[in-house]
Amino acid sequence: MATALILAGCGGSASTSSTSAEQPRTTPAPQSSAATLQQQYIAVVKAIQPQVVQIQTDSGLGSGVIFDAKGDIVTNAHVVQGASTMRVTLADGRRFPARLVGSYAPDDLAVITVGADHGINPARFADSSKLQVGEIVLAVGNPLGLQ
Repeated sequence: MATALILAGCGGSASTSSTSAEQPRTTPAPQSSAATLQQQYIAVVKAIQPQVVQIQTDSGLGSGVIFDAKGDIVTNAHVVQGASTMRVTLADGRRFPARLVGSYAPDDLAVITVGADHGINPARFADSSKLQVGEIVLAVGNPLGLQ
């Protein structure tokens, strides 16, 4: 999210001074690449927000994303490590108990589930085989319960 904040400060258009001999500009200046990227980030966050969940354990809070219609949620292993209870709050406010499916601490990944009987919609994921080193990425989460 820091990238989005940094880009937000770069989104203004360049200003030029004009003299009385110059004609006023009648067409708007093209949007800068940073402003375009910022708008794309905003659109992605709005699209994914309903699939971002809050995870509450007996030791703290974290976030995750709904992975599939079976109720599987991807999160970080450190969020659920050692937890004896887990509760998931969806973006619409519904809450469900969850259980650990599996965890891989070396990559800090875990999957928990709330089950398939809740009518939840998974996030849509792009084709990761087309990613290239150096591409800009966006991580969206809700670790502090902020909407």
